Amino acid sequence: MNLPAGIDRPLSIPEIVDRSVTLAVRRWRTLTVLVLLEAVPDGIARLFIPMRAAPALFIWIVALVLVGTLLSGAVVITTAAVAVPSVDTALRASARRFGALLAVLLLASGYQGLVVGLIAACAAFATLPFEGAGRLASLVAGGVVALVGLVALLPRATLVATIAFPIVALERVSPWTGLMTAFRRARNAGGRRTWLLGLVLFALALAPGLIFGAAMDKVIELTKIPLLELIEELIGDAMAIGFGMVVSTVVSIEMRVRYEGADLEAAIDHAEASASTVHPNGDPSSAPMSSAPASRRRSRGMGQIWQTQPNTDQIPL
Repeated sequence: MNLPAGIDRPLSIPEIVDRSVTLAVRRWRTLTVLVLLEAVPDGIARLFIPMRAAPALFIWIVALVLVGTLLSGAVVITTAAVAVPSVDTALRASARRFGALLAVLLLASGYQGLVVGLIAACAAFATLPFEGAGRLASLVAGGVVALVGLVALLPRATLVATIAFPIVALERVSPWTGLMTAFRRARNAGGRRTWLLGLVLFALALAPGLIFGAAMDKVIELTKIPLLELIEELIGDAMAIGFGMVVSTVVSIEMRVRYEGADLEAAIDHAEASASTVHPNGDPSSAPMSSAPASRRRSRGMGQIWQTQPNTDQIPL
């Protein structure tokens, strides 16, 4: 099926999770190598470099962001490709979009930080009327406002921020256009579906890595076994860069098919009509239209539409 991640129709949320797990299992070899390329050097650096020193910590964070951007792009490409690409092919395709991917990552992170900052500011403001009633009352008031804000706003912010990266990687748009496209698709999804998809992404792509990392940090602090830091990196990156990006990619593609399917089908019909009258070299064609079923032609056409964007990488998307 010549479609990104094999998605040719809108999927329910359980189907999105199932498709993500299926792709991760079927493409585990390439995904595992990509995760190891990030986790092993990072784990070794944490073992031997004193991260408490400010210069070392800064260099480590910058390197982590740069390497993580490259490998996350390769995971997106591996997830969406029709045929499983080699590690080298996925990395080359990601490298060609590296600048745009890094920019959209920074934009998306800034947007999420802005939302979290707004929630924190509202929580702090809510404590002011209760200062005279004691510290406990202020904490309760701020906690309630923060909880409401997180539940109401954070899932949508998570959805927008996480699907913007695959949009830029696969649709070859600018970082700003990718972020605006993510906003538009979230708006088209409606409040309820956007909230549910945001929760799914947080639960599958972000929360496991955060919880596991916090637990392992506590274990390392108690046991003083440095080797556990390498294990933490391996498993944490498998959750975030590996499966987390797979889920983000599937959600991004599903939302494009669901909310822009009519535009895709119109482009497909136009491409098929052109193919029936013009040879690749521009000469008129006397060959009849393909007798293949419309559904097969549509699937093939959608794959072509995704593949023939400007500056396309040589990946069978």
